[in-house]
Amino acid sequence: MVAARLPYIQKFVDQSNHNYNFLCDIDKDRYLDWVITASFYTVLHIVNAHAAARNHPFKKIFDYESIHTQRIAYVRSNLRDKYTDFIRLINESFNARYDALYFQNYDGDINEFLKIAEDFRKIAI
Repeated sequence: MVAARLPYIQKFVDQSNHNYNFLCDIDKDRYLDWVITASFYTVLHIVNAHAAARNHPFKKIFDYESIHTQRIAYVRSNLRDKYTDFIRLINESFNARYDALYFQNYDGDINEFLKIAEDFRKIAI
C-alpha cells in the first residue's frame, strides 16, 4: 500500500527540500523572518510526508478541527520528541509572518531554527 502513495509522499519531501534549499541560500542576518518561515515550511512538509507514509492524511474539516489542529495532534502523538520544537516553530513563524515589529529587537539565536529544520529532516519517512 505504501508503494501506491510514494509519489504523493515524495511531493511533500520535494517541497520540504525546496524550502530547505531556500533556507540555506538566504541572508540569515538580513531576513530573519524568512529564516523562521522557511524553517517552519521545511518542517511542515516533512510532517506531512511522515503522516502520508503512515496513511494518515490530514483532511479539510470546516466545522470542527483544522488541518493545523490535526497536524499538531499528529506530531504530539507520533513525533513526541519533536513536539516542543514544532509548537515553537509554529508560534515563531506566525510572529514572523504577521507581526512586523516582532523581530526588530530579536535577541534569540537564529541557528536554533536551522537546527530544528535539520532535525526534522532526519526523521525516517
